[in-house]
This record gives sequence, structure tokens and C-alpha cells, in this order.
Amino acid sequence: MPTFTMPFDDSKSVRRVWIRIQKEEDNDDLSSTQLLSSQRAKRTCPRWIYCAKSRIPGASIAVFTSKLLKPNTFFGPYIGIRLQSSRKADNSTYVWTIEYSNGKIHSYIDAIGQTKSNWLRYVNCTCTVNQENLIPIQYNSNIFYKTIRIIQPNEELLVYSKNLK
Repeated sequence: MPTFTMPFDDSKSVRRVWIRIQKEEDNDDLSSTQLLSSQRAKRTCPRWIYCAKSRIPGASIAVFTSKLLKPNTFFGPYIGIRLQSSRKADNSTYVWTIEYSNGKIHSYIDAIGQTKSNWLRYVNCTCTVNQENLIPIQYNSNIFYKTIRIIQPNEELLVYSKNLK
């Protein structure tokens, strides 16, 4: 499965960027029991994001919005287990690679475990760039998703990957 790569800025002179990020706190109050359950990832959805069957052939669960999303809305961070081993990362379909600006690998974020991830694990990849409505953004050692166009209610949230076949 593809591993996605975004540059990691390890320089000391990082420009401050102000962004509005959709936080997990916008969901209903979750008890610690719910956060440890096998449904944890789905339960971290904001009220206006929901999980349903993907419209992509062969895909299973996906995320959809129930309200209009404007361009430049950020979601994140993508939550999962931090890995240092590429061997472990290669065995998962929910992995992002975090790189330094020189291209050297910093770490991996693996969201395969539903009890240790959030709803962003359900954002599916599309094989065609014209279906894409989100792009991954690496900020420091985290991954966020950014809307790149208006996303209509009941539209699936999708990221393009040229690595998919």
C-alpha cells in the first residue's frame, strides 16, 4: 500500500502560520470508555462529519460532511501510533510518512488501530485528481487535511494519491 510523504521542516526559522483547525472537541462528550472502544475512531467525528459506506468501488467505510465546507478548512491532526520502522509501516494501509525537509524519514503515523486513531483514518484515497477535495499538509511532525474547494453536503472527503493503481 502507498505511504504518503510530506516534507518536515526541521529548520529553526519556522514562519508562524495561523490556521483554523477542526478539533476533536467539536464532537459530543466522549467518556474514556468510549474512547477505548473499537468504535473510538468513528466517535471522534465532529457533529457534521459522519461515517458511511464509501462510493469508491472496493472501499468500505468513508467520511462525509453533512454541511458545506469552505476551501482552506483544516482537520487534524491525524492520530495514530508513531513508528520508526519502515517494515512495520509497510504492512499498514493507514500510514503517513513524516520527513525532514532534506527528505530523510523522521517517523511514520499508523492509524490502523481503531482504538488509537481518530476519524481521519477513514478519509479514502482516490485514483483521480479531479475527485480530490482534501490535501494532506505536514506541519511539524503532524499531518492535517486541508479542503481545496467547496465540499457539498453528503460529499465524501477524498485525498488524491498518484501512488495508487
